[in-house]
Amino acid sequence: MGGHKMKDLIGKCGFNCSRCGSYKENLKTNEDRQRISDGWHKYFGFRMDPQTLLRCDGCQVPQEEKPMRYINCRIRRCAVYNGVKTCANCPAYACEEVKVNSSGHTREKVEARLGNPMPEEEYLAFVEPYQGVKHLEEIRASLEP
Repeated sequence: MGGHKMKDLIGKCGFNCSRCGSYKENLKTNEDRQRISDGWHKYFGFRMDPQTLLRCDGCQVPQEEKPMRYINCRIRRCAVYNGVKTCANCPAYACEEVKVNSSGHTREKVEARLGNPMPEEEYLAFVEPYQGVKHLEEIRASLEP
C-alpha cells in the first residue's frame, strides 16, 4: 500500500489516524465499538470494553484546542515542542521513542504470533494503521532534500 491519499490523517508518530478504529469518523455505532475491541484483542492481545472506547480526533488537533485523548503522549508533546507536523519532519528522526512506539505493529510479527496469515481486510483495519515507522518513511521519501 504505497503512499498516502490526501484524506489520510497521519498522526505525529506516523499512525494513520483516519484508518484507526477509534478515530471519530470510524467509531459511530455499538457494532463499530465491538469490532475494534475484538480486533485489538485478536491482533494485539488487549481488550477494551467497547462501551468505554472514546472517539478520537487524532493528535493533529492544534494544541490550543486541548486535544483530550493524546495531551500526555510523549511523542506528540515532543513534536509540538519541536514544531514539526510529524516525526518524519524532525531532525532527530528516527528516535528510539518512535521506533518502540510501532515496533510490534507489523504484519509479520502479528502473523508469527498468531501462527497463521491474517486476511488482507483485517490487516488493513487492525495492523496497517499503526505501522508508524512505515508511514513516516513514506513521508520522508516524499520530502524535498
